[in-house]
Amino acid sequence: MTTFLMHPRASCNWSTGIFINTMKHAFQKRGITCWDQFFHYTGITLRRPDYVFLMGTPRQYHRVRQLGIPYILTIGEPEDLRWCQKTGFPYTPEHRLQEMLMFQAILDAPRVVFNSQRTLATWQSIFQQRQYEFLPPEKYRSILHGIDCSLFCPGQAEPTEFVLGCAGAMRFDFRLRTFFAVSRRLPFPHRLLIVGSLDEINRQTLAEARKDSELNARITYIPWVKYYHLPLYYRQMSCLLHPVDFESCGIVVQEALSCGTPVVVPAYGACREYVGNGGYVAATREFEYGSEFCEAMTAGVMDIYKHREEYGRQARVQALKFFSSSMIAEQYLDFMKIVPDSEKMQ
Repeated sequence: MTTFLMHPRASCNWSTGIFINTMKHAFQKRGITCWDQFFHYTGITLRRPDYVFLMGTPRQYHRVRQLGIPYILTIGEPEDLRWCQKTGFPYTPEHRLQEMLMFQAILDAPRVVFNSQRTLATWQSIFQQRQYEFLPPEKYRSILHGIDCSLFCPGQAEPTEFVLGCAGAMRFDFRLRTFFAVSRRLPFPHRLLIVGSLDEINRQTLAEARKDSELNARITYIPWVKYYHLPLYYRQMSCLLHPVDFESCGIVVQEALSCGTPVVVPAYGACREYVGNGGYVAATREFEYGSEFCEAMTAGVMDIYKHREEYGRQARVQALKFFSSSMIAEQYLDFMKIVPDSEKMQ
């Protein structure tokens, strides 16, 4: 029986762990045995899998490599220096070190999966800047993160009123600032649903927004919740506004689409690769979050307001077509040239 080690461990509490957990279940459905505990606290290897499914450069990364077990590396982008320079966000020595670790991991890995075409293009640029030849075509692929489309699925009924939503870890000043700016521009009645964690600057933005009695009456804020509770909130949204243009994947956008919730995203970032007819790609400029950005995102919400039903149908179609976890598992197995035992017996 084929066995995988999933590393780092599957989890319900953080994005990488959630992705590992989703793929673990998708592989198990294909008849593959998956472990996520490899090393005993004494440092002894508990058992030896056939393959290692490795995400990023976790703590045991070098020990996994030293065991000589075939592995596949899935990787995203490092911190974007251009974005930091444009926005004034600090680019630290830790960011530089992390990029170096990721770069070396890509060179060492027998097979590499980049989690979007954007991520692939970013690393090709980094290799060129470092004057390295990029990987041969047979060594890498671009494969999106998989979503459990049976968990993230549409609800039984449409929202009775228009609900504009945002979700995820909101950690930059433009996240809620853009969200509220769009709300103020909308000419029709609507509610606002915010789901996720806020950094200090977004907590301040929310507090300021609540001082506006008209805006405050629209707002519902749900702090961070377990990922398997998220479909309940996506189904309440008529539209997800995701004003992030530097992400390598965009998990919340995938989750919303899978629930049949249309999305509005900027013209840059990985989300535009798979939104298709399930959402609106706004005509924005990269890394610029002023009034023009807000106007472009508002235009997207207005279009979804007018054509909500059709956008909702297409949102689910996009999810099933591009990133259902069962389909993503098949892409990984094909890349790794693994035939599950269940198919060998047929």
